[in-house]
Amino acid sequence: MRQPISIPQQEAGAVVHPHFHYVDQFQVIVEGGGEIGNHPLAPLTVHFAGACTGYGPIRPGPQGLGYFTFRASADSTGAQFLPAMRDRRRPIKRRYILADPIDPLGVDGLRGLAEPVCECVLAHDDGLAAHMLRLPPGSCLTAPAPAGTAGQSVLVVTGCIRHDGRRLERWSTLFVPADEPALAVDAGEEGAEVLVLAYPKTA
Repeated sequence: MRQPISIPQQEAGAVVHPHFHYVDQFQVIVEGGGEIGNHPLAPLTVHFAGACTGYGPIRPGPQGLGYFTFRASADSTGAQFLPAMRDRRRPIKRRYILADPIDPLGVDGLRGLAEPVCECVLAHDDGLAAHMLRLPPGSCLTAPAPAGTAGQSVLVVTGCIRHDGRRLERWSTLFVPADEPALAVDAGEEGAEVLVLAYPKTA
């Protein structure tokens, strides 16, 4: 029997203080609630912080906060906490985006879809984007192409998909490099909701 995929948790009372990273990153809130800065957090919310962009504090609510963090490249130096590391930020454009929460349809809702749909959560000219793919049982849909981005992180939110002969359950992840073809999403018997996160292309 397969073990369920563990969701990274930030427990109630465990505050992550303001900081930045040297690489672009997405965070996807999937459980619980809380705040980032003065903004409320709830499932399913996509947060993007560009390299050297400060964000936080992240404060979980009483039930804690569960979220995935995605990066297109390794973060070898880790979090740089503010204000102590303020002078170490590189002189690049800073970007912070907190998208509106997404409502998953769930397995029952997917059964009612007549055909697969691709919904845009956010999109920018430099390739930064997030799309939610919703597929009824047994259907297929090609994700937006990764060309023109710095690659894509993929998160299975509902149901399961089949990929390279494997069954990928809920909360499974993939990375699609920018030079590969667009991901063909093949939904399983429950249907699937898949979040596709595209990193902005750097100069």
